[in-house]
Amino acid sequence: MEKIINYIKQGKGLGFLFLLATSVLMTIFIMLACKQVYSQLYPQFMSAADEILPITVYNGKIVSPEDTYKRIDIKLGMIDGKSKGFPVVLDTRSDNVDMPQEELGLFIMRDVVYVFMKDQVQRIPLQNGELNKSMFEEQLNYLQEIMPLVVSALLVVLFFCVSLIKVLILVFIALIMLKLKKSERVLTVDVLMRLSAIAIAFIEIIWFLLNCLGFPLLWFYQFIIALLLIWGFICKELKNV
Repeated sequence: MEKIINYIKQGKGLGFLFLLATSVLMTIFIMLACKQVYSQLYPQFMSAADEILPITVYNGKIVSPEDTYKRIDIKLGMIDGKSKGFPVVLDTRSDNVDMPQEELGLFIMRDVVYVFMKDQVQRIPLQNGELNKSMFEEQLNYLQEIMPLVVSALLVVLFFCVSLIKVLILVFIALIMLKLKKSERVLTVDVLMRLSAIAIAFIEIIWFLLNCLGFPLLWFYQFIIALLLIWGFICKELKNV
């Protein structure tokens, strides 16, 4: 603890390294969880491909298989305490098919593909050509290699930016606290930046662990805890002046 306090008071930098380390750590845990989920879903994806593929499209319409209806439900596990499934449906029985009324699912119609993700609906026109199981598996493996890198980079940047915004807000509040006490010269902005960065990094780790255990901590309480830590540090330093 003494080393941390000495770093806050006399260290170099603004504490961004703590924010970056926290962002990387949270991203690693998320990607490990995603990898485990993907390994469970992969056999179901290939099973769905066995049932539905190959598909041949000509002039923007599926010509093979014709007059076919198949549905495969990919089990996603428990979400919000309920067992959830992601239906994959192939329906080439008619050109005039009403848009499905679903929250989740992939619906391959004779001339269009619908993707439902809760409140969002994507309508994807069909492209001429053939899609078989080997092509699908190749694309799936390609995504498995590329997506983790892209998602990891985005998550690190996102976590870091969100944490930095929280730090800047805390520094602004801390400066107001010092001004009200007419002690704004006691702690410099650099010290407050390092102090806020360490407080946020610590709380972000606790928040992440609590969320993993099913006990989410609202952002409001995160700020309250961070402000209490900063206030305690400021009061201690004012006593030593």
